[in-house]
Amino acid sequence: MIVPVVSRRVVDDDPAMHHVTAQEFEVALSLRDGSGETWVYLGAGPNEYVEVSLGTAVDLLRVLEATVWWGRDFRSDAMVDDDIRPPAAGLDPGG
Repeated sequence: MIVPVVSRRVVDDDPAMHHVTAQEFEVALSLRDGSGETWVYLGAGPNEYVEVSLGTAVDLLRVLEATVWWGRDFRSDAMVDDDIRPPAAGLDPGG
């Protein structure tokens, strides 16, 4: 699946070095030959990607959902859809 994203890169905490770009990330499942573990790939090509275990991806999904839910009051309308579901019970991204 291809997901259009707006990403920001920060270099050395220097405001002059903040770069915001539009690009596409691919999200895919990966199972290496001979391996019994499934990985989730998220990236924009061979030089810019991360692979996490399926269990880690589930944990990240829960934390992202909670973070976006709690941050909805601080967003512009262009950033997040209004149909965001509340996070799973007990998830608080602030601690």
